[in-house]
Amino acid sequence: MSFIIDKSITSSELTVKCLIPNEFYKPYKERLENQILSSIEVPGFRKGKAPKEIAFQKINILTFYNQVYNEIIDKFFPDVSKEIEEYLEEKDRIKDFFNADIKQETINEDDKGFSFEVGLKLLPQIIFDDFKKLKITKAKEEEIPNLLKFEDVLEREIKYYLLNYNEYISDNNSTVKENYKIKADLFFTDLEGKNPETRENKDIELVIGDKKIDKNIIGMKVGETKTFIETVSVPHDDHYHDKKVEYKVVCKEILKPKYSKIEDIIKNNSELEKQIKSKKELEKTVKTKFDNSIQLELQKLDDKKLIQALITDFKVTDLPIKFIDSEVDRIFSNLTKTSTENKLDIVEVFKQTKLPNLKNEKLTKENIPLIVRDYVESEIKLVSILKNCYQKKVEKKVTEEEIETLAKSIKSYPESYGYSKNDVANLEDVKNIAFDKMIRELAFDWIKSQVQFID
Repeated sequence: MSFIIDKSITSSELTVKCLIPNEFYKPYKERLENQILSSIEVPGFRKGKAPKEIAFQKINILTFYNQVYNEIIDKFFPDVSKEIEEYLEEKDRIKDFFNADIKQETINEDDKGFSFEVGLKLLPQIIFDDFKKLKITKAKEEEIPNLLKFEDVLEREIKYYLLNYNEYISDNNSTVKENYKIKADLFFTDLEGKNPETRENKDIELVIGDKKIDKNIIGMKVGETKTFIETVSVPHDDHYHDKKVEYKVVCKEILKPKYSKIEDIIKNNSELEKQIKSKKELEKTVKTKFDNSIQLELQKLDDKKLIQALITDFKVTDLPIKFIDSEVDRIFSNLTKTSTENKLDIVEVFKQTKLPNLKNEKLTKENIPLIVRDYVESEIKLVSILKNCYQKKVEKKVTEEEIETLAKSIKSYPESYGYSKNDVANLEDVKNIAFDKMIRELAFDWIKSQVQFID
């Protein structure tokens, strides 16, 4: 028997009117009432044996019937849900992941039975065959930003071994050079603090390589003291902050490296020789890692190109305009509030956020709402595409165990996933983050299997 008496569908929502006839509803309601009232204690009566009209005087009627109605809905909703799924399949629509919204104001009991309305958010519509029409030009090495040559990477790797696996001998008659070590007293003061406090590390060993402060130490002699100021990046919340620090270095001993060639390092270090038998083998290992890193960077660029194509070229209909409007208003209101409270120009406030300027437009007070709207629309469009693909095309669905495992990892190492500690304070929120991340990745992998990547 069908419990649905009416259905109405819009571009973004399905509303279903349901009626549970008295023949199904009343017997179940009476059993629930008796079950709940059986636990009510009324003076002068055995527990659960007081007449209904007297027992009702001892409880909150509104709370009582909310419980009854909710349990009735839970009882009959699986049948309603099955009908909804069949109807959506017929209309070729996909519901969002959110649970069905039981509209509390529509719950009613009359001579026909028990009625209520259900609202379900629907995903925007896409045509899956359109993915095969997308053509993405594969990225080339010259497109990789800040690409290092293999020779530079190899030189850096060799330098690492020269610095960290060398033997050092005292040479107090010389001056400090690159690749040397020194024993020193190091004092440093944060010049940006309200009450600058000097900290010290005595008798520490410093390797002179390519750290920012090393250029100031090169050329020092034993017994010499040198003070200098450097700007350094230090972690702050979920980002890095540049600050000025004053250093004072007292050079107490100079140690020069015993070996200048990687071959000698390998030959005279038994532990290292087990890992790297020769310079040639080191070059081979570094080359393999280098080639793999190139392929990884090319894959990232291909993914970015595909995402851009999905945002700009892929057709999606029935985007939730009201929701987009509300999100744009919310974000812009927050920007305006921050601007007012901190007496900052809204352009500066926008620059401090992580919001992207997708079209790289010149930032002005007037066009920031448009830039925010571009971001919101593109994000909702992309998420809609991925959710559609996950629900309809991805065969292997995410399991609760997989969500739990990833959620624990995100909560333990939030920075590794691009989140701050505040973002992962609530475990349920972290589970939602984990689920969202996993379905996006699975859906994106399916999309990549459909589009054409051309040279």
